[in-house]
Parts: sequence; C-alpha cells; structure tokens
Amino acid sequence: DATTFTQTALSNSVFGNNADGNGADSVNLKSQYAECSHGQLNFVEAAGRNNNGNIIENGSVTVTVDTLTSEGDGTMRNAITTQLSNMFGISASSLADHVMYCLPPNTMSGIAYAYINSWNSVYSNEWCTYVSGQMHEIGHNIGLAHSNEAGTYRDQTGMMGYSYSSSDSPVMCFN
Repeated sequence: DATTFTQTALSNSVFGNNADGNGADSVNLKSQYAECSHGQLNFVEAAGRNNNGNIIENGSVTVTVDTLTSEGDGTMRNAITTQLSNMFGISASSLADHVMYCLPPNTMSGIAYAYINSWNSVYSNEWCTYVSGQMHEIGHNIGLAHSNEAGTYRDQTGMMGYSYSSSDSPVMCFN
C-alpha cells in the first residue's frame, strides 16, 4: 500500500514549492512557522541527494518497504527508518533536522504522533497534508507540549491543542 498523495504533492503541502505543478500551496508548514515565529524559524527542504538512484528532490523522497499496513505504525516506522538508512548510507536522522513519515491509510489507529525534542514525526495518510497536524507534530519535535485550556486535544486556541482535518486552515499560531 502507498499514501494517496504523490511525493510532489506532499512536498508542496509542506514547503509551498509548487513541486507538483498545481500552484504553490500558500498555507503550509513552512509559511505558517515563518509567520508564527516572525521569520525566526524557517523550514527549508532537505538538500537534494542522489545515491544510486535514490533521490531526495524538493525535500522529499518515496520509500518502499515490505511491511503490511496491518503490521501497524511502529513496525512501518521502523522499516522506513531502516530503509532510509539503507538508501542513503547514513542514519535517517542525519538526512534533515525534521523528517516526516507519511504512512498509507489504515496503518495506524490515530492521526499522527511525534517525539518531543526529536527529528521524527509520523502521520496517517492525509494528515501529512493538514497544516494543523503538521504544525502540531513538528511542534512536539521542537519541544512544545499540548495546550490544555479546555483539556488535551480540546483546546482550539492554538496549534498545540486540537488538530483540524483541513489542508489550509485554520491559520493560527500557538498560545
């Protein structure tokens, strides 16, 4: 199984780079972090890399693993991490400061998760394209915890509370 989005569409969703040729996604991870940090935190595409035909282009790469979605997100995540290392000859965490894994549908029961103060975040299929999910999980990677104004995942005053299933909204920052 594969994600339902192309590599170039995912790149455009994160960086707003028009990699898919359908126009630059104007509300994306890069634009929103730049806006929310007043230009102090800028996400850039991982450097282009070509290792024996394995290509990182526009900050993204497609990884193929022999793992069934029924094996779950932990098994899939570990297989992707191993395959990235095999593809490029370095650890996956050395490819970029933040690496987002977009998993095929039905691989995980939740929508996304990330590790605090770490390099990795993991998304269920379309959640890779939802700006609030991107900002929320990368927020964990940079050390942010959940906002709890109305309870975990119920606080709608900032991006570390509730996540919205929309690619371009809401346009908000952190509280």
